[in-house]
Amino acid sequence: VTTDWRTSLPEDLRAEKSLADFKDVGALAKSWVETKRMVGDAVKVPGPEAKPEELAAFYAKAGRPEGPDKYSVKAPVFPEDMGLVWDTDLQSSFLADAHAAGFNNTQAQRMVDWYGRAMLRARDAEIVQTGDAMKRAETALRQEWGSAFDRNFELAYAAAHHPMFA
Repeated sequence: VTTDWRTSLPEDLRAEKSLADFKDVGALAKSWVETKRMVGDAVKVPGPEAKPEELAAFYAKAGRPEGPDKYSVKAPVFPEDMGLVWDTDLQSSFLADAHAAGFNNTQAQRMVDWYGRAMLRARDAEIVQTGDAMKRAETALRQEWGSAFDRNFELAYAAAHHPMFA
């Protein structure tokens, strides 16, 4: 005759529905051990009053490198004809702040990539604005110079490219 192992429990636990899945005390014990392991590996999110060492432990578990110089972030690569240069000093400054904020390497890389795309968008907008300004300037000069536009343009171009102005 097999008795239900839950009959040996205190009255208030016998009817506990979460225990119904366990066939015996061994299965309950195994589940308890697995749960304890899982809880032991869990990352506790620090509250608003967390001490710096608690935050540091949390950030380390979340993948933050030991120091700002330990990030393995790749700088964006820009097309050569765009005239853009990546500012490595700015990147170092960003990584110091990213480290203080607890960024892991993936987060830091995402922000560097985002900033690189923002630089490209800004440069694209600048190119469009410059092109528009050149068209407006040409239109104004054509109106002002009339039929002398081509000759005056050639003279201005020659003067601007003269060795004396190089």
